[in-house]
Parts: sequence; C-alpha cells; structure tokens
Amino acid sequence: MVTNKRFYFKRAIFPLIMTVLAFLCFVPIFWSYTINYINPQYFFSLLFAIPALIFGIIAFFTWIGRFELLASIITTAVLVPALAMSGFFGVMWMSFGFGVLQSTTDVARYERVLRVQTNNSNRALFEKFPRSIPATASEVSFHYYLSLWRRSSETMTLRFTESPERITEYITEFSAIAESSGVKDGFTVFLLYSSEQGRSGRTSTVSISTEKNQIIFSAQRW
Repeated sequence: MVTNKRFYFKRAIFPLIMTVLAFLCFVPIFWSYTINYINPQYFFSLLFAIPALIFGIIAFFTWIGRFELLASIITTAVLVPALAMSGFFGVMWMSFGFGVLQSTTDVARYERVLRVQTNNSNRALFEKFPRSIPATASEVSFHYYLSLWRRSSETMTLRFTESPERITEYITEFSAIAESSGVKDGFTVFLLYSSEQGRSGRTSTVSISTEKNQIIFSAQRW
C-alpha cells in the first residue's frame, strides 16, 4: 500500500510543481497590493491564489489515484497558459483599475503612506516629514497622490497648526538645515532638498507662517 502511494505521488509531480510555482507568483502580488499598497486590496489579491488552489487540487487527486496520469498532465498543461494569461491581465487590471486608490486625503493613512513610500530612492524626499502627526497639532490636512503610469509623478503634502512656541522651534530647526529660503504668500519657505536630472526632478520644502501658526510639509517628484 505504501508503494502505491509513493507511485501515485510521483505521478502528481507535474501539477505539484505548478502548485508551488503558482503560489510563488501569488506571494509578491499579494504583498504588493496589500502590505505594500496605500489602500490594501485583500479580496482581489486573494483571487490570484486560485491557480495555486486549482493545481493543488489536481495534484492531490492525482496523488490519491482519483485522477488518471494522462488526464492530469493534459489538464495541467492546458491550464498553465490559460491561468498565466488570466493572471497577467488581472495584474494589469489591478494596476490601472485601482490606480486611483494610490491617492488619499485620509489623515489616518499618513503613517502608512510614509512607511510604504519611504524607500531608498525616496528617503531624501520625505526625510524631514514627521514620522507621525504631532499630538498637539490641530487643523490637520493631508494629501498624497501617486501616478501609476510609469510611476512618473508623486506628491505629498501635510499641513497643520501648532502653538506659536512650537512654530518658532520649527523655524529655528529648518533655518539651520535648509538649502535656501524665501517668502511666499505670507509663508517662509525652506527648501530642504532639490534634485533635477533632465526632465525629472525632486523637491522637498517646509513652509511656515508665524501669523497663522501653520506649517506645511511638501514633497514632489516628477
């Protein structure tokens, strides 16, 4: 009986291999659209696990002898390109269909946006943004937008009101590290980071108004 089970297991190798490969393809997709996404898409991301589930079922029934070897091979071989194409178009649909979900004005998502987007290439751009919104801040507004078309543009703005004492501390802090500063529309604007290469560029600024006791963190990539 053990010999038969081992024999059936060898017959299930092809669908079993495809199960593993399909699952390995599913993991980065699930990560990208949930853990590494501004607005997680758990339900739609789980749909990409269906190919692994299908191949797993075929492998299981082939292993226990309920699925003939030839039928198992043919079925698996037919499903491989079919499910691969459906997965490819599914990713395209998720990327463009849910692209708008990479934009948010929800203040509660500020820390998530900062965590997701602060990678090696963006570190300098968002470095001076506060890690979290200060507990003493009021009149808080937040805006984030990412263009998914070649990820060519990105903007993030955080505005809030603070006490006059804290505003003075901010002015002292950013005056010491700014590349340059100027006055615009009643705000003192500190340029913290600037980089341009051809048609692309990055800028990070902090604007402070002592009259309104407001501070605006702004970053842009194009």
